[in-house]
Amino acid sequence: MIYHLKGILANKNNKFIVLDVGGIGYKVFMPLLSFSKLPAIGGETKIFIHYHLRDSTTELYGFLSEEELDFFEKIISISGVGPKSALGIMDIDSVKNLKIAISSGKAELLNQATGIGKKTAERIVLELKQKFSSTEEATIRLEKDLDLEQAIVSLGYRKSEIKKAISSLPEELEDFSSRLKEALRILGKK
Repeated sequence: MIYHLKGILANKNNKFIVLDVGGIGYKVFMPLLSFSKLPAIGGETKIFIHYHLRDSTTELYGFLSEEELDFFEKIISISGVGPKSALGIMDIDSVKNLKIAISSGKAELLNQATGIGKKTAERIVLELKQKFSSTEEATIRLEKDLDLEQAIVSLGYRKSEIKKAISSLPEELEDFSSRLKEALRILGKK
């Protein structure tokens, strides 16, 4: 079983990367939010791997941390959720925020993923709620981040850009208007 691969990033597009390990190019599917954290093509990286055997094909799913890999494997353990749907869930937000949403029963966040309906999102929350813990403070922070994201999306920015900007906001910013102003300032630099 493959646990991780370390090699040279040979190619990347919106769905997968090609990791060159000792002259062999491995096609590895990854969450979109991870792509911005990868090195430039030609750079070395280490990817944690989930080896998925399906019918007559095998696929590799890669993650930048063991925490992401563990989260992915918990999600695909739910009946009706395959690897592509799990990646769709991981494209919504950071693993940290997804765990908070699940532990606080917020199935509507998961419902934003392509291929995840209301019932599947509720099943994920029901089956995994006890496996993740969150504080009330973290839940409130998640709700503030979601409100901020919706406000900025209405201004025409892409969700991936918004998530990066929100994640880099200083912790001491509490009120909505100052967080919005700072997020827009960060987005304006790009």
